[in-house]
Amino acid sequence: RDLLQLAEYIRPTTAPRATLTPGAGHGWPAAPALEYRGAEGEWRFEATEASLSASEIGARIVQRDPQAGLTIEHALAFDRQSGALRIRAELHSAGETSLELRWFAVLSMPLPYWCDEVLETTGDWCAEFQQTRTALTGSSWLREVREGRSSHRLHPGVLLCERGADARRGRVLGVQFAWSGDHRMRIDRLPDGRAVLQVGVLLHPGEVELAGGEVHATPDLWLTCSAAGVDGVTARMHSLQRKHLRPARGQRWPRPVHLNTWEAVYFDHDPAALLELAEVGAILGVERFVLDDGWFLGRRDDRRALGDWQVDPERYPDGLGPLVEGVNALGMEFGLWVEPEMINDDSELARAHPEWIRGGGAGRTERHQRVLDLSRPAVRAHLFSALDALLREYPIGYLKWDHNRVLTETAEDGTSGHLAQTLGTWALIDLLREAHPDVEIESCASGGGRCDLGMLARTHRVWVSDCNDPVLRARIMAGSAPFLPPEVAGCHVGPEVAHTTGRATRLDFRAAVALMGAFGLEMD
Repeated sequence: RDLLQLAEYIRPTTAPRATLTPGAGHGWPAAPALEYRGAEGEWRFEATEASLSASEIGARIVQRDPQAGLTIEHALAFDRQSGALRIRAELHSAGETSLELRWFAVLSMPLPYWCDEVLETTGDWCAEFQQTRTALTGSSWLREVREGRSSHRLHPGVLLCERGADARRGRVLGVQFAWSGDHRMRIDRLPDGRAVLQVGVLLHPGEVELAGGEVHATPDLWLTCSAAGVDGVTARMHSLQRKHLRPARGQRWPRPVHLNTWEAVYFDHDPAALLELAEVGAILGVERFVLDDGWFLGRRDDRRALGDWQVDPERYPDGLGPLVEGVNALGMEFGLWVEPEMINDDSELARAHPEWIRGGGAGRTERHQRVLDLSRPAVRAHLFSALDALLREYPIGYLKWDHNRVLTETAEDGTSGHLAQTLGTWALIDLLREAHPDVEIESCASGGGRCDLGMLARTHRVWVSDCNDPVLRARIMAGSAPFLPPEVAGCHVGPEVAHTTGRATRLDFRAAVALMGAFGLEMD
């Protein structure tokens, strides 16, 4: 009895109130879900309106702060078929002064009491989707990406598990953020023992200035839950992507067997040799021939020509037409590699428009590349025109869209520009898909650097890793499985001696591992 009385004495009289967007102060003892500066008035949002939709299981919740002139709207929708919950949020400003937005989580969600562990993926180039399991303790758990893409290291999705949960048993909560740029996920432990999850776009100083009448919207956050272990959440997420998230047009069924030319020839493009490679591939049953890097103006190595998306007249004096016609005559679809977001200093485009390069060309290069500023409408218009011309001239059914370096320079306005760059990339792909809806697109970023749901809403396939070593690739494919359906995850049979690791393996082993995903070949 004495201990109970002591506990009543030292325990707070009221637990901190959990809301969708808790603020600093007002009794909230953890990280706020909204941070800004510049708006006047006290930040104290109160729910003023809530409604349930009749056509689907969903809700709309509105919170207002009349003093600051801010309104937050949350839209929640439950998909019956997959059992997934979609959450998105908007911040509306009606104030007379603009505010600088620092952080706006899609929501702040108290986790179920049984969420004891975080099953996440870490990694690097050629080592993506390495699963690690960490216990949720009394301290905070935080992961941030600041690369301008969703990254090889920290895929924007995690699984929250009860202790002892495995593939088939135990309760698991799946979290996936449909965003292709910088992001933050955090879990804070409150003094009363509750754990609170926040997910949102990682905003850098000066990136979002919200004036009166403007709206800032978050990408979608998807939640799935199952009592049948990791496989239960995996099945729900795969069902969601197959039915609702991927583009309705463009993807071929059954999935075509690929032959990609990169590890077969690299930059050594000889049209006669390439056609011979296609002929041998056709005998093996290849259904799609993809011409990788090296086909465009003066491209002899990775130091030049990025940005000049015209067919090289020296290597292809008659254009791509003869090769495309030869491939089609063999019963195969023709695909082409592009990297529209990047540029080399040694290129016609860089010489004509140096102002289009992020950072003004003053920053350092990576892989001899710089980044085009896709926040500029003129840049997007130029790239669309170049790609549209190729797709109209040749019967190209497939684009391998690559992205081979992280963003390190600042934008023209002095901010990181990562948010605008990601939105600009999405806008360019959306425009191209609208003009050519039947062209299938693969998202590649030096392998698995951009395999998020934001890209998969616009593309049909992802290149999960540049590593074709089957020993490592088997683990990569297993780690990606909770987040990516196997039919979208490209996986190829590579050479006997893997080009990335030097390991020699048997052909039957390489083929068996490649059949874990969208099957293809990448060898001479």
